[in-house]
Amino acid sequence: NNTTTVYKPNMTVEKVTLDNGVFVNNTVRFVIVVTNTGDCNLTNVKVTEDFDPAELRYESIVDSTGKWSKSSDYVFVYDGNLTVGESANFTIVFTALVNGTLVNQVNASSNGTNKTGNNTTTVYKPDMDVVKVTLDDGVFVNNTVRFAIVVTNTGDCNLTDVKVTEIFNTKELRYESIVDSTGRWSKSGDFVFDYDGNLTVGESANFTVVF
Repeated sequence: NNTTTVYKPNMTVEKVTLDNGVFVNNTVRFVIVVTNTGDCNLTNVKVTEDFDPAELRYESIVDSTGKWSKSSDYVFVYDGNLTVGESANFTIVFTALVNGTLVNQVNASSNGTNKTGNNTTTVYKPDMDVVKVTLDDGVFVNNTVRFAIVVTNTGDCNLTDVKVTEIFNTKELRYESIVDSTGRWSKSGDFVFDYDGNLTVGESANFTVVF
């Protein structure tokens, strides 16, 4: 008689989003973790990125171990054997090109098994509109002239750190005061006005500046 050892190779692949919410043209990072969950060593471990190039643009790989390398278009190869219970990971960096919920998938393979993992990232496109309305169309020299300033969130996410900076010729106008019935605006520097709070999607905030 004789004996034969039969192995059952297995693996898992996880894709973890390091940046759950980013803005258009910002970088988004995913950590990819491959784990040997079988009963034998795995060789020829490869990870293939599957993404929409209209949504994400590949930038680079970050690998502190020096064991991963990019062998071709979005195929990353592990240098060495992945022993039983061992994990190996690297980070892949993209640039988000569009807003929305982007699904990014990864396929991992070895000498004995194939697995798929995916994750999502929400990409926002912040935008705003600012309107300056003259409240006094015709005035005399040394009279006050008022402007209403309206800031509107026209994007798809809340806006923070909202500021309005007045630009004017000091030989033509002299700043006098700010009029704000909401109590949300304050003057923080030379003709810089800060909004206290978040400006939610579709929300507007206004104040009046007097010269």
